[in-house]
Amino acid sequence: MLAFRGAYPATEIAKRKRRTLLWALVFLIGGQLGLTSALSFWPQLQDPEIGGKLANLTARLAEKPSRRPLVLALGTSHVGMAVRPDALPGCRPGSSELPLVFNLSVNGGDFLVDCVCLRRVLAKGIHPDWVVIEAWPLMLMNEGKAIQVNESMSVLRVRWQDFTVLSQYFGRPKRLYQEWFRVRLLPWYWYRYYLLSRFVPDWLPQANRVDCIWNNLDAWGWQWVPGHVNVDPDTYRRRIESLQYQYTTGLKGFRVSDAADRLVRNLILTCRENQIAIALIRMPEASQIRSCYPPEVGAELSRYFSRLTQELATPVIDAHDWVDDSGFSDGHHLTPTGATTFMRRFEREFLQPIMAGQSPCSSCSVKASSGK
Repeated sequence: MLAFRGAYPATEIAKRKRRTLLWALVFLIGGQLGLTSALSFWPQLQDPEIGGKLANLTARLAEKPSRRPLVLALGTSHVGMAVRPDALPGCRPGSSELPLVFNLSVNGGDFLVDCVCLRRVLAKGIHPDWVVIEAWPLMLMNEGKAIQVNESMSVLRVRWQDFTVLSQYFGRPKRLYQEWFRVRLLPWYWYRYYLLSRFVPDWLPQANRVDCIWNNLDAWGWQWVPGHVNVDPDTYRRRIESLQYQYTTGLKGFRVSDAADRLVRNLILTCRENQIAIALIRMPEASQIRSCYPPEVGAELSRYFSRLTQELATPVIDAHDWVDDSGFSDGHHLTPTGATTFMRRFEREFLQPIMAGQSPCSSCSVKASSGK
């Protein structure tokens, strides 16, 4: 056979292949370690919703006048779309008329996620004067099931320090640790949708994009959602019918779960230990949703909230009828206009009294009758 000029011996080719493979392995491991470090140093990269809100909260605190109270609102998307500090000029950083209000709610959150958020705030050295936490009746009932199968918080969003809270409540803590370490071994794979959605969203099909979780947030944490701004009557009717089925079915056999009660008490005691005042709030619901609550459910809620008030001196704000039906996009999420209506009532019933050094207005305490 003819030998080509410049051809490499077989041994040299083998060495080049090994070097190429070795460098590829180095780049792969280096890339994984680099992203793991980035996730640790930039929380908003790992958890764009909570991490991004905490970054905004830090910025807002840097702008506020000294000795001005800070009120944090925690809860689900109900809070996310309702607590709108920009609707009240007195809540903005440059003012001194009202407490600075910040919306730290989490879409799809629950009491366990509230615990995580509160711990992260405290870990950053931020000590709010008041924390207002949503008490959604369906969340009070169903919380335990989600905890037992580690569904309350995606492992992608868990930071190492969160295990202090999560390991106390998850029914399968060992599985959580295993999933967390597996994610850390291959972060480029597990966070691919987060990263692409954040930096090059057009590269992903709409079904795979997750930027809707953190898009449309303002500087104070309030969220508006496309499709929930101006809702036509037919869409509203279909949404109401779907929610009525969800509430009617979900409220059967209602009782406050032991796990939910334990979490609520943990939140209250954590606040007390850190000299933070706390209040629970039942968020607004449309009349069609309020009608889904049987009298016995309302009575059970009243007993539970009264017990918290008596045992732990925790006020419960009953805001579930503060907004008329025109302010809802689906029965339990507020439109921007509905959020403004809610905030004006919240200012009168809660913010003004605490700014004056008084207890929240007694008229906003939970009613002793039914949930209707």
